[in-house]
Amino acid sequence: MGGRLVACILENRRVFLTAGLGMVGAHILRQGRMVFLPLWGDQIGLDVAQIGLVIGISSFIDASDVLSHRLPHGSDRAQVGERALACC
Repeated sequence: MGGRLVACILENRRVFLTAGLGMVGAHILRQGRMVFLPLWGDQIGLDVAQIGLVIGISSFIDASDVLSHRLPHGSDRAQVGERALACC
């Protein structure tokens, strides 16, 4: 098994280096809000409750975005109908 895995990685190394590094960068930016928002909030003079509110709102927006992408394809079309969605 190890030989096949290594061969697959080597064969697709360009894909892993381009798309993989892009995804790592996006993940760092996404999770960076837990570090940078409190520091920035303290820098501009927000108190702890206000910083917590900003982090809570950003986490809610992030979670709602993630949940919307986990819906199976076609579920909205099956419930509403294709003609109703075609005009949107």
